[in-house]
Amino acid sequence: MSGRKSIERVASSCRFIREAIVEEVLRPVSVPALPGPHLVLACGDFTQLPDRLIHYWERVSPESQLIGMHGGALLLDPASPENQAHHQLDAVVYQIRKGIAAKARHGVRFSGFDGFVDWHCGVADEHGMSVQRVFSSALRAEDYFSAEVAPDLPYSQLFYCGTQCLHGLSVALEHPQAKGLTFTFNTEEMALFLETYRDPVVEQ
Repeated sequence: MSGRKSIERVASSCRFIREAIVEEVLRPVSVPALPGPHLVLACGDFTQLPDRLIHYWERVSPESQLIGMHGGALLLDPASPENQAHHQLDAVVYQIRKGIAAKARHGVRFSGFDGFVDWHCGVADEHGMSVQRVFSSALRAEDYFSAEVAPDLPYSQLFYCGTQCLHGLSVALEHPQAKGLTFTFNTEEMALFLETYRDPVVEQ
């Protein structure tokens, strides 16, 4: 992808994110605590972990477990470009089932599964994915997880976004030192937003 097209893709994606926040399709994680231990699939990039710790991880039970893999929940979408190119699906499903079984041996039962996707995401960049394609992939990941991996484990959609897309929004002004913030979203609301959103720049 050319440099100009890449810049346009990023700018368009940021407009989508900002509108989704304004329309409250993306909502900041603000609950004081998440009940019970969670199994979490997210990118393991340590440059993002401090902000995740501030805005998400501190709300999770210490018995929770992280599966850190590049691409996060994108790896649970069989149709994602990363799976089409590098066949990561079997590996991530193995890690999820291994995590569930390992905790069960110690009498711990997960109360939920949290699938993270990010922007910017190195895996998405590698494949030239817009954030709309990232969210579409996240929706398919939830469908696959709920049908094929762990149907009895509630799935939560999480989105970590760098503040370069959030400049001036109230949510960013509340956390002036943050490099990124974590949001949650409802599957049905995001699906509808993806269907109806029109980029104001492209529409001009």
